[in-house]
Amino acid sequence: MFKNISKSQIIFFIILITFFSVYSFILKPIIRERYLYADLKNFEDGSWKYTIITFFILLIIILFAIIKSKTKDLSNLPIVILVLGLSWFMGLHHPINYILLFVNIQTGKEKITRKYEVVNHKEHQVFWLHADKNSIHDDQDFDKVNTYRVKKNLKSVFELKNNDTIIVNFKKGIMDVNYLY
Repeated sequence: MFKNISKSQIIFFIILITFFSVYSFILKPIIRERYLYADLKNFEDGSWKYTIITFFILLIIILFAIIKSKTKDLSNLPIVILVLGLSWFMGLHHPINYILLFVNIQTGKEKITRKYEVVNHKEHQVFWLHADKNSIHDDQDFDKVNTYRVKKNLKSVFELKNNDTIIVNFKKGIMDVNYLY
């Protein structure tokens, strides 16, 4: 059964497993901790172009490998392109996004300060951080902002009263996406 597995296939699967392990256990937690939901959503809505670009780069590499090979059999090329394209887009879209967002963190240059007004009506169970364009409504985003405030020895977001003003610091990296710092 295992006699037909080549050394290059084993190396390919080891690289694939390593790639998805790094994505799942290292990149995903870092990205989810640093980016607010709206910023991630905005990036993901326009990030398909990066996935397509990496697909074409990989396709060119495969074509050069086929041309350089001894067989030069191009009969299966349309099927290879279709399967590779679908699997690349479906399976690697999010990992590519997360790699780019990680690069964005590493290249953070522009500091952005946003002021939010606390909207806290306990009797109606309403809580959010209001700004003209960038209000924060998501519970996970409150936790992220709160974590960064607590790390900086500032008062917890949840201890603030209605109409209090807080400042949240962001940085913007090479991908032009804001992240908490």
